[in-house]
Amino acid sequence: MIIAALFAMLFGEGSTEYFYIAEFEKSINRYVDDKEQKKEIKGHIKDYQKAVKEYNKQHAKQIKNFKKKNLDKKTPKQDYLNFFEKRMDLKKEHQAEAIEFRLSIQLLITDDEWQNIVSAGKIAISKADEKAKAKQSKKDKPADHELIELVNEYIADEEKNKEITAAYGEFKEGATVLNKAYTNINVVDNSLLVIKDVTKLEMEQFTDSLNALRLELYPTYLDFLYELNEITNDKEWAAIMKDLNKAIKIIKEQ
Repeated sequence: MIIAALFAMLFGEGSTEYFYIAEFEKSINRYVDDKEQKKEIKGHIKDYQKAVKEYNKQHAKQIKNFKKKNLDKKTPKQDYLNFFEKRMDLKKEHQAEAIEFRLSIQLLITDDEWQNIVSAGKIAISKADEKAKAKQSKKDKPADHELIELVNEYIADEEKNKEITAAYGEFKEGATVLNKAYTNINVVDNSLLVIKDVTKLEMEQFTDSLNALRLELYPTYLDFLYELNEITNDKEWAAIMKDLNKAIKIIKEQ
């Protein structure tokens, strides 16, 4: 499994997941005609941006904590489980804020204005994707490789390699299924993002489905991580985790 895809699912935030359309504020200025409504919408945006800033602050702290755990070969599995539990609590809290934001602003926008905003957001994301792909092709990054490639780079022993590759194969099989399901749900064309009058229940069911996939991935990932822990020595583990920490990205699809 590609490292970037793995950590996008473990930690990343999709625009659909938070019901926030790309270049939303810019489109409000361009497409909403009523000055009072525009002013009120901007007030909601400002409040939401404050919530996002606080979330990102806590998110960065969690990632830093996760990296520290990775470097300590003696980190108990329960510490990781506790970490992911707190991670999910933070995510759910922010998802709830995003839902309230979306409900508050969609009432202030006409159907025609909404369609213009959605169309502009899709174009912005398409351009951003093209730019990211062009940039990615110019530079080979650790996060663009299979996790097993990074691991085996530091394992010289042939028997260890076989054990790790077998364990990784089991992990990849399950993780790929979960990642495909996650990707299919969390896409820009998801109707919850483009339909103006989406309900609170629909949004909650959507975020619950994404969270459920993550909850399945956490123990799957940890099972492989601890098999790797048992097979490697201290030097091998330190080298692998140092590179893995470098590859971890806080991925946003905005």
